[in-house]
Amino acid sequence: MSQGVTLFVSGDTRDGETLEQIGSSHQVDFALMAFGGFYNTLEQMLAAARRLKPKVLLPFHWEIWRGATGKPMLLGRAIASNPPGFEVHPLQMGDRIRYDAVRGMISLLEPNVRKTS
Repeated sequence: MSQGVTLFVSGDTRDGETLEQIGSSHQVDFALMAFGGFYNTLEQMLAAARRLKPKVLLPFHWEIWRGATGKPMLLGRAIASNPPGFEVHPLQMGDRIRYDAVRGMISLLEPNVRKTS
């Protein structure tokens, strides 16, 4: 048995049966899935993630397109009203995560921002 971590990066992936096949045949630890802008709607992203069944969903790209952003507050409400069965940690540009394999936990870290004088 591998001690590795499985990461699924959605790119421009849309919901479909292929995600269900991946979720049924592999244990996905983390899924990076885009929503908002020109990507999936919030509902499409959550439906796709439910098919994939990751341990942790890391939504991203929701803040990247001016005037066409995803709504993280609506994401929080959707999760509260219909819990997905996995953790959800929305990422912002510059966020970093650390995975502790021993405890099976992730931590969001402060962005690695270089200060100028």
